Amino acid sequence: MYLPQSSTLPIRTVRFGDEMITVAAGRELLRRGFYTSAIFFPTVAQGEADLRNCLTSAHSIKDINAFCDAIKGIRGEIERKGSDALH
Repeated sequence: MYLPQSSTLPIRTVRFGDEMITVAAGRELLRRGFYTSAIFFPTVAQGEADLRNCLTSAHSIKDINAFCDAIKGIRGEIERKGSDALH
């Protein structure tokens, strides 16, 4: 997961790379109760699709950890099953 340390903005991105996998990961996160939006070409370079997330003061540490765990789980599914993992 890429989180630039120098930024003070609440918006963070998580790179998945492949556009279809990124969209599917966003859909799976929504199914798990986390809203995020996929950004892809032409907003970012081709092959560098990200999920865009905005942290707020309303999010607890528990919320953030659950979100990170969900992303780790989705990445694990993709690594184990390939690009068809989320379809």
